[in-house]
Amino acid sequence: MAKQIRIRQEVLNTALAELIGELGTEATPERVLTEPGKSKMMPDVLFTLHGLRAAIECEVGGISGAQAKALVSAKQRVEEGIAAVAVALIYPAELAQQSDVARVKALMKQPTTEFEVSVVTEAEAGPFVKGNFDYVYSVIQDAWRRLLNEDLLSQTVAEIDAAVEAFAEAVDKYPGITAKLAASLGIQGAPDKKSEAADE
Repeated sequence: MAKQIRIRQEVLNTALAELIGELGTEATPERVLTEPGKSKMMPDVLFTLHGLRAAIECEVGGISGAQAKALVSAKQRVEEGIAAVAVALIYPAELAQQSDVARVKALMKQPTTEFEVSVVTEAEAGPFVKGNFDYVYSVIQDAWRRLLNEDLLSQTVAEIDAAVEAFAEAVDKYPGITAKLAASLGIQGAPDKKSEAADE
């Protein structure tokens, strides 16, 4: 019986990067990054999406703990600041069983070939969902939009907090205004301790 050939994951990563590049987004597989005081880092696939750097961390399916491992790596890329957003991706096991790289790319593009993907940002890590390559690429595009929404929400919350703090500091100097505002809004102040004592 012929020995089953297994393609290394690095080859799958390169094929994935090439397919992403064919859609107009330049992607680099297995790129070594170095920063002063840090050990070398090598994301599986790295690319720039609308000016933001994104990473894909991959594992081959059919192996125990593949999802958890890919997710940990994706979270690490975001925490390290290597990428603003990352995607944890699980390859179908059959891709690693091919003997020809061209066949791998052809299988990746087939509508029936399903990957598992999870989007990771600073705010959250989404659940793993299944989809073909076109779906994976749409998830990558949506990840950028999600990141913009998170940034917009954070900016809005920060602006509201700043406005509330500025207002509180301003009215604190004028107790009369505070009392009138409270009365207009139907807000009761803290109970008077002397009145409470008298009632007892």
